[in-house]
Amino acid sequence: MGKKENNQERKYPRFLDNKPCGQDLFEGKSHESVAQNIANIIASNKANIIGIDGGWGSGKSNMVKLVKDKLSPNNYHFFIYDAWGHQTDFQRRSILENLTSFLVDDEKILDKKKWNARLLQLLSRKRNVGSKIVKELSAIAKVSAIIAFAMPILVFFNGLINDNLFKLIYWSIILVFSMILLLYLQVRSMKKYGQPVRFSSILHELFYSYMDYTNEKSKDSIEQSMKYETIYDEEPSTRDFKNWMKDIDKDIKSHTLIIVFDNMDRLPREKVQELWSAIHTFFAEENYNNISVIVPFDREHVKTAFKSEDIILEQQNNDADEIIEDEKGKKKKNTKTNKNVCFGNDFINKTFDAVYRVSPPIMSDWKDYFVKRWEEAFGTKPDSKVTQIYDLLSDSITPREIIAFINEFVSIKQISDESIPDEYIALFIKGKERMSANPKEEILNPTYLGAMDFMYKNDPNLPMYMSALYYQLPANKALDIVYTETHCCPVKT
Repeated sequence: MGKKENNQERKYPRFLDNKPCGQDLFEGKSHESVAQNIANIIASNKANIIGIDGGWGSGKSNMVKLVKDKLSPNNYHFFIYDAWGHQTDFQRRSILENLTSFLVDDEKILDKKKWNARLLQLLSRKRNVGSKIVKELSAIAKVSAIIAFAMPILVFFNGLINDNLFKLIYWSIILVFSMILLLYLQVRSMKKYGQPVRFSSILHELFYSYMDYTNEKSKDSIEQSMKYETIYDEEPSTRDFKNWMKDIDKDIKSHTLIIVFDNMDRLPREKVQELWSAIHTFFAEENYNNISVIVPFDREHVKTAFKSEDIILEQQNNDADEIIEDEKGKKKKNTKTNKNVCFGNDFINKTFDAVYRVSPPIMSDWKDYFVKRWEEAFGTKPDSKVTQIYDLLSDSITPREIIAFINEFVSIKQISDESIPDEYIALFIKGKERMSANPKEEILNPTYLGAMDFMYKNDPNLPMYMSALYYQLPANKALDIVYTETHCCPVKT
């Protein structure tokens, strides 16, 4: 029984998985309702491209998982394209390569041989280059050619010789000269190509050349050929991309493909513009029978990315009460007002057929969610002071931030002094950035307490526990750090 209890204790604390869980853990179930509506319009094919509008960490990826779970995996295939993970790639090429691999290898709804060949063809262009390959003449061929050209002259001089002995000497000299020339040409050729110059090698090359030129199939010393050079492009053209997607749309037949462009709110401004332009061109302006697109996005991030496109318009406003001075110093009524036109909103409105907003959790919802995730990590309910600290010292509260806070809490609990109460760990997590910038000042005279200042400013244990957590020391030894800092490096109060 004791061994079983020890194993149970080792389960906690444990880190939470930050991946989308595909569950609506909030009491209001607003995410569940939105996901059901998105699934319905995809099933009815009433929208080609759908936007999910929500802030950083609000649960957009989890919303996509909820939608996926509501549609049959046999007929609906979700391809998640991580825009942030592929930000250094060429977007068009990366989308097509990964999408094709997904449909061919993972889902197996496209013919592998056909589409892999098409992918290589799409992402490259070929140039045909004509060439003529001429065989290099061997030493035997060269010597034979010289003798053939010189033969009429040799025969003429042979006719001038009447003595048979001199004729024998004459032809012997020609034979020896031919052999020396043949040997010289063969050795030079072998040295040219780095071959070992040995007697056996020379004989082998001579007989090989003889066989080559007496072979009926090799009598032609000139061969015609065509070379094909493949030159890879960095990006497929707009036309090629559209045609590729239309062909996929035809070939998946009874299946429905849902392309999700995830993590766009992590991209830098220029990358957002580039990817948004591609999504609008290839999906918002085209109609597909079997392809739908979901784009989770942060509206403020998109507006910031396109802020350079914004313009300011002057408008007439006769009701304006502002009094200004003209060039001559005379006062007059200002009848002109400026209107800022935000193109980020225009881009969003023109791209999507439907936009669904991920609503932020209400107070009771996020507290219930916090308690549930805390219990997963620690096996017990959180101290009410921890929840209060998280509430009052958090700039914003999202599911992702709650998980990040709890996971950081787990990591600190694993290495810190067990005697340190949870409330001080929560304060340390919220104040560590300011503490890291000026540890001596913040440990003794904290400015990170914010709304919790009334409760902890005069707490005598706070410096000790903050010092223990910052320097990763036992609490009793951290007292020495506080004492040393106070007397050697006094801090102004």
